Amino acid sequence: MFLVVMAFSGMLQAQDTRVSDYIEGSKVLLEFVKLFKSESVETSKIGKTDCKKAGISDIYFENKRKNTIKVVLIDKLNQQGKQELIIQPERTEMVLSTLAGVYTCEVFEMPSMLALRKGDIKLLPCENPTIETE
Repeated sequence: MFLVVMAFSGMLQAQDTRVSDYIEGSKVLLEFVKLFKSESVETSKIGKTDCKKAGISDIYFENKRKNTIKVVLIDKLNQQGKQELIIQPERTEMVLSTLAGVYTCEVFEMPSMLALRKGDIKLLPCENPTIETE
């Protein structure tokens, strides 16, 4: 009888560790889900009032040409703040959450690197301008 009890308690202990392993694994998975879900909720909460507080805006570039273009956006205050976009024909690309300020915008036709446009853009918070290239 003693052996039966010992064998039964050993089986329970083995099953108990499996169950506890599953429970611990589920807890870890749940924490990862919470982490990613909370980040997406925080980024979706940015609205008009938040973009004014943060001083940010989005810039959209629309390529209406038959060739690929390259857009270079350089921050006038911080010359190292340079962003480059390659935009396929008949497509729109964007630069999200850009700080408000004055930027130099250069547009080149690819692959010849022919300059199509060069000028300054004054970006205001929450403005979200669309720049078209025809």
